[in-house]
Amino acid sequence: MLAMGARTKAVQLVLSLVLFVWPLAAAEFRPVAVWTDAEWYPKPPGKYAPEKMIDGDLGTYACLLDDTRTGKDTTVYPPKAAAPVTATFVLDLGAERTVCGMRFVARNAWVYVLAKNVSVFACTDAQGQKQTKPLVENQELPATSNSNSAFAEWQPVTTRYLKVRVNDSYQKRYPGPWMSESQIPWCRKVGLPTAGDGKNLNIQIAEVTCYDTRPGDYPVKNPTNVAFPRHRL
Repeated sequence: MLAMGARTKAVQLVLSLVLFVWPLAAAEFRPVAVWTDAEWYPKPPGKYAPEKMIDGDLGTYACLLDDTRTGKDTTVYPPKAAAPVTATFVLDLGAERTVCGMRFVARNAWVYVLAKNVSVFACTDAQGQKQTKPLVENQELPATSNSNSAFAEWQPVTTRYLKVRVNDSYQKRYPGPWMSESQIPWCRKVGLPTAGDGKNLNIQIAEVTCYDTRPGDYPVKNPTNVAFPRHRL
């Protein structure tokens, strides 16, 4: 009996050490539905609809048009769009989930057209109108492209619905004298919604997911005494 008790304690100790060294992986929740009152790029119909940001396919993306038409220029698309390029959407997680952050995945292209500044709210309805509670406000996101991720985080909260307000978004092509000139005619030729040319003001999001624990690829800053990224040491 004593031997069995000692063995049990040993197993518990080993498990504790394993969990300490290798924390449990974050559970990521893919929304089951998305609502928005923003328009999206219409051609071809449905190709850039909001649902494309929750379909699990990095080859597709939602293209939301600026919803604050504060400009005067009717030659831009959408007409009278102007910086900051904004939009609102609400994610339905399908059931109440405890979440503490959101992953925004960029379109797989050499353009910066992802959200730049976001506010996230918990709410109790699919259109983000009832009992809204701010979780994080005016969170700056880094310029991101090529299926890479940007993250917004907050204290854990249990909710089914999350309202996202994009307060601003990136509108620029990848730096480089040849890349910036070649992108626009190619995009027009194949019928892609262009961005970063000053004429097409939209937000392009490949995927959005939520998580209960900070995921392993979250870009944590190194301590002041570490000179290189940890994964390169």
